[in-house]
Amino acid sequence: MASQAPRDLENRLKILLIAPWGNPRYWVEQIYRPPAIPEKCRPAEQEKYGEGFGSRSSTLAIAKQIEKVGEPSIVIIASESLADKRDLDECKSTNPGKPKECIDTRVLGKIWDFIKTSLQQPPARLYIKIAPAIGIFPETVFRGHANNYKAYTLIETLKIMEETDPDIVMVDTTHGINYMPIAALEAVREAAEIHLLRKKNSKRIKILAVNSDPVPGTPREPQELYIHIISCEEIDTERARDKAYREIEDLGPGGFIVHNRIREQIEAEEKALITNLERCSKGLEETLKDLKALIRSTRLGLPIAIAIQARDIAKHGRKPCIVQSVREALESIRIRDHGGRAIVERSIAIKPEALATALTIEALIEDIITIGSESSKVREEAGSILFTIEHLEGILDQYVVDEVAENIASHELSDIKDRLECVKHSGGYEVMKSKGTPIPWGAIYDATEKAVDRDQSFIDMCRRSRSRDSYRPDQELASKLREELEKSIKGYEALRGRRPCTYGDPQPRNFYAHAGFEKNATMIYIDREDRVWIGYEKECWEGKIRGVIAGSS
Repeated sequence: MASQAPRDLENRLKILLIAPWGNPRYWVEQIYRPPAIPEKCRPAEQEKYGEGFGSRSSTLAIAKQIEKVGEPSIVIIASESLADKRDLDECKSTNPGKPKECIDTRVLGKIWDFIKTSLQQPPARLYIKIAPAIGIFPETVFRGHANNYKAYTLIETLKIMEETDPDIVMVDTTHGINYMPIAALEAVREAAEIHLLRKKNSKRIKILAVNSDPVPGTPREPQELYIHIISCEEIDTERARDKAYREIEDLGPGGFIVHNRIREQIEAEEKALITNLERCSKGLEETLKDLKALIRSTRLGLPIAIAIQARDIAKHGRKPCIVQSVREALESIRIRDHGGRAIVERSIAIKPEALATALTIEALIEDIITIGSESSKVREEAGSILFTIEHLEGILDQYVVDEVAENIASHELSDIKDRLECVKHSGGYEVMKSKGTPIPWGAIYDATEKAVDRDQSFIDMCRRSRSRDSYRPDQELASKLREELEKSIKGYEALRGRRPCTYGDPQPRNFYAHAGFEKNATMIYIDREDRVWIGYEKECWEGKIRGVIAGSS
């Protein structure tokens, strides 16, 4: 290694190495010098290289370097076109029902033979995937579409990322041919973004594309070849979520159609596969309206609205189906003979961009269903839908990507907690619990304002007491606050009877300025364990607030 810093970096990070391969049959040993993994993406002139490794493949040389400081996960994307005519003829005759499975087994054996002759000890975590191919060769023809290669790489890479959860992904494009390098790199990038959407905690993934020097002519001796970093980028959860939001917001009718027919004449089995794809796509499209509404709330920074919408989506949750449907479509092939050649045909082409969008939506829905189903953090009380403060804070942190909107909502939640702390230390919780129903946030806010004559130092002391529990207001101040709270609650009770919002309709300007925590609309409930619950009246949400949010688009 060129320096200790990159070694330390590799030692503590999980690295996934992905390589599209052509035909390794004629590769000969070279001395490959892999790049040191940079701590940050930086210009090529700062690039450093490790020691040289003798290998028939740049991918295996990179793996050796990583193995010196840790255990890499390696993914080789081989092509089904490595199957020769004899393989195809035998698969057609011996396994007519599942020819793709037979072809994959033949190609897998060839890749394993190459690896075993190239490495004394193959890596412990080695994945070999056999992707759909297109191409015309002397004895074989593979007909389909290059997009199927990218679609396959996307779903397989995503699955492996779920298993390995990498910090760094290296894509070795050295051995890929034709469409393979760019298709693989784009698929890896999309898989990383979707993987980040599924993560509960914020994470960053670094993606490095590497390629070696070309082999000069036909040298008799191994040549020293440097493996260069061609591109370096970092993707984080926030960026992936923002991109997903934008794509869904722009999505119109038909955006879920993930397939095309390559041939007009198709078999009954292929028609059934297309029906499955269409059914799955239709199911996604049915969730689009609700998902767009939730995304609108995230853009506006409205935690309570997000929580309610997530709960509604969770009630109508759907089982993910796109990966299985696409995988079945990609496995559907026919082998026939024509003019002395064995021809492999596909009738369905998968559209990678639409597939990525569908996978993104499924990832978001799956995540939303999880948070929307957390029954311990939601309750209905006297006609109000309520959530714990911790739940709203978690939603704010995970789903609101706009920094300004997040700051406004965080400030509002903090202010609610500070004022409730003052109320708690003044015996106000008992007043609120005696009512047995949620209390308008406005009653609490107004009481604290009047009790302290707008003296913010009092509320500041309550804020400090939340962490230390060391401050208690003097008896005079406590009595005043409790008295004002009782009066304020009575004042709001005099407003009861309006519909759909009992205490007055929310005003859009104030509603957004306070991140949805408008005094008239927001309800506070204190349970027997003194836990705080915040939300909206159900009728007010359905009859007014939801329309206010929809009208903001």
